[in-house]
Amino acid sequence: MTIDDTKNEAHRLQELIDWRAQRVSFWARFANQTKSNALALQRVRTRNLHAVELIKLQAQQS
Repeated sequence: MTIDDTKNEAHRLQELIDWRAQRVSFWARFANQTKSNALALQRVRTRNLHAVELIKLQAQQS
């Protein structure tokens, strides 16, 4: 019985390690995607600000 319990415990431990690795992988991908989205939004914001400044300059020149 002790051998079986040890195998079962090792199997459960391995399942827990695998599950934990999948969770860490998920959150790492989530963080990378969030960072990517934030950078994309920052680029759009900068582009919009530049467009507004350009419109203001054109209005002043008219």
